[in-house]
Amino acid sequence: MGTYDKDQPAIERGRRLGDFLVEGQRRRLARGVGVAPLAVAQKMLLAVGDSWFAYWPRGDVLDVLERKFHYTVDSRARAGSTLAEMVFEVPPGDVLPDLDDTTRGEQLKWLTARIQGLSPDEKSSLKAILLSGGGNDVVGDKQTLKSMIHPAAEGHAQPVKEEMLLKIVDGRLRELLTVMLSAISTVSLASVGRKVPILIHGYDYPVPDGRGVFLNVWLKPGLVELGYDALEDRKKILKTLIDRLNAMQIALLQNPEFQHVLHANLRGTLSTLDADYQEFWQNELHPTIPTGFGLVADKVAAKIPV
Repeated sequence: MGTYDKDQPAIERGRRLGDFLVEGQRRRLARGVGVAPLAVAQKMLLAVGDSWFAYWPRGDVLDVLERKFHYTVDSRARAGSTLAEMVFEVPPGDVLPDLDDTTRGEQLKWLTARIQGLSPDEKSSLKAILLSGGGNDVVGDKQTLKSMIHPAAEGHAQPVKEEMLLKIVDGRLRELLTVMLSAISTVSLASVGRKVPILIHGYDYPVPDGRGVFLNVWLKPGLVELGYDALEDRKKILKTLIDRLNAMQIALLQNPEFQHVLHANLRGTLSTLDADYQEFWQNELHPTIPTGFGLVADKVAAKIPV
């Protein structure tokens, strides 16, 4: 079996999903139901994703791309979204559901409608489709995070379970990302006449110090329950997870099917040093406004095709 043969079923699944969405939206447009286009812009981006693209208050990555880099951005990103929810209406388990009317995620449906509703001028000005996803699939649920980590008392040299990295990151997340990228590519090729560049990222190394949002704390509680009381130990665990997520993304994009997909490496952008990390991290999962998100947006902007 070739290096990328294992991705082929998910690529084909994404193509079928893309065709399914294109045909569904074509019928909607025929009935006069569509998405109103934005005013024509010189530099346009479409985006779907999670809170790195939809953080309250304003000041996230997309806001900086608009304000500092003068892109016109249309987005359906929503805080807390998992990659599974972006692709499928109901988050799947280990086995992805069959394609039918219940399996289209709201963000992917919106993106399909938006792409199909582009005017000729918008098609020319569309520089890229941005996708922020995967983080909540791993750390958004405490039990999922805990399932990936050995209890500290067991004394493992590597606290993160390799078998769970293979199952969740290299398995389920890779399959979801493959389906999503393939579906978006199919829709853009059918509607724009080209595979619009897609830009993804794998986040930066968070600091699991227990700071949350509206009583939501994602990382520290579960790790402390497993016996990791020292902040440095918790930081090492999250570094391993973020490195594996990025490695999976980079490996997937070597597939010839995804030559138009770009990866923004955000690791090391924000400090994790005890002396200054709070200047860059607003809480356990989100950069500060304006400093942290500004630095991240700089890295993203540098990868967007001119």
